[in-house]
Amino acid sequence: MFYVTGTETVLCPKCLGTLRPYDRRRRSVINHEGFKKAHKLRRLRCENCLSLHVELPGFMIPYKRHSSAVVESVISGEKPGVPFEERTGKKIKAWYKKIENHLKGIFHQRLKLGFASPSVVPCFLVLVKVAVNSGNWPCHPFGHFRPAI
Repeated sequence: MFYVTGTETVLCPKCLGTLRPYDRRRRSVINHEGFKKAHKLRRLRCENCLSLHVELPGFMIPYKRHSSAVVESVISGEKPGVPFEERTGKKIKAWYKKIENHLKGIFHQRLKLGFASPSVVPCFLVLVKVAVNSGNWPCHPFGHFRPAI
């Protein structure tokens, strides 16, 4: 079991209130070797709106069971080396095809607002990080696409 804890002061993406540690939740991620690793992630509660937020490390994607490196290698067409069914790879590619334009749009919006660097090439991991940190992650917990309004 790995404990994951950030060191930065984090603001609530909904109301910009202060987030305080609340508890921890267990989350498993499948890595390139096909092994599940369990992590204890810190949950934070907003002092203003009382909503809960999970602090995700960079190698996790919200609502996905494979690590970000595995998902990126599947999307780019590389052989990921993960022992999963061929259908899983097809599902990952179809999911990315659905949300690719949304993620790129968020990146360009953040670029215009000055929250993203123009020198950064928007690869998959950068697009995910920008979408999550801006509060515009396009999927609800069951994996269905939720377009921005």
